[in-house]
Amino acid sequence: MCIRKGFFLVVFSVSIMACRGYNFHSNPSLLQCYDCNSEYDPRCGDPFNPYSIGVVNCTEQKIPEHLIDHENANKTIVKPTVCRKLVQKVEGRKRVVRECGYLPDKYDDKFCVRRTGTAHVEVYYCACTTSLCNKASSLGHSWVFWFVFGSSATIFFVDRHL
Repeated sequence: MCIRKGFFLVVFSVSIMACRGYNFHSNPSLLQCYDCNSEYDPRCGDPFNPYSIGVVNCTEQKIPEHLIDHENANKTIVKPTVCRKLVQKVEGRKRVVRECGYLPDKYDDKFCVRRTGTAHVEVYYCACTTSLCNKASSLGHSWVFWFVFGSSATIFFVDRHL
């Protein structure tokens, strides 16, 4: 009976994570991100439909000019390490930008961060380190929620019916 409960728990939890899009086969040398700007393509905003927006391989993207060391044989200073989603509000206009990110932050994969400039500028950004992770309306470990939810539901179901 205990083995059956464990089996159902594992199967159900893995199924939930697979349905929620958890990336089991992440390749650390290949980082793909959604790349769009809602100012030019309204499909980029929230709610976001990732099936209609292009994906870029960040490792093949042209490095931004300000990250190239021109004094040292044009070598790049950093490589793309995160996918980023930014929600910018400038003078009341909202824009969502999804892109590759080059500068790591202590909040990557943990929290979204809100920054303000003047009274008319606000940026809310999230960064994550797995491919195609910048699709969510808020980033972070949503798969943890679904794992816990799935595990609890399975235990409840198994206890009642086995």
